[in-house]
Amino acid sequence: MGIDYDHIRLYMVTPPKYVVSKVMETIKTNTNKALNIKFVFLKKIYWGDKGIWEKGYFIFTLGINEKIVKEYVKM
Repeated sequence: MGIDYDHIRLYMVTPPKYVVSKVMETIKTNTNKALNIKFVFLKKIYWGDKGIWEKGYFIFTLGINEKIVKEYVKM
């Protein structure tokens, strides 16, 4: 996992039986709920159903050197 001021880089391996969009939806839903419980002020800042997450995400399959990807994520 790598964290920047406006985004998160997360290196994950998921089995082919899981749909990537559902995995991302689950991660975003669960983290949004947990953060809203822990940091109540977020509800005032991010009102509505949107929460802290944007709609999109970037994903790619690993066809390059896995070590390079892990180093990028740590940045």
